[in-house]
Amino acid sequence: LIAFLLVVVNAQVYTEPEYAQDNLYHDYAMRQQEKEARVTGGTPWGKIVFGYAIGWLCGAKYHSGKQKKKMNAKHKTDQKQLYTQYYNDVYSLREENAQLKNALEQLGYTIR
Repeated sequence: LIAFLLVVVNAQVYTEPEYAQDNLYHDYAMRQQEKEARVTGGTPWGKIVFGYAIGWLCGAKYHSGKQKKKMNAKHKTDQKQLYTQYYNDVYSLREENAQLKNALEQLGYTIR
């Protein structure tokens, strides 16, 4: 166990010649300086177009929802009107069939 701990501790010694210098921070700092050195000016057209597209989609979703509610209400009233008309037509046909049946029975014809 002690030998294992010594190996682990010795592996973490960074002063040995096998250790390659860590340049992560140096690379990070250089990239940050390059970002700051870039010329940032002008109009960010990408953001403007993206914002416009998102606004257009949200508006379309909102207005199509309103239109959907109106159309559902209209279709519901139309369907109710058609059902009422169908019910009335069936009722009048049944009455007419009953009257015709009575007229045929009075004439002496039997109906199955």
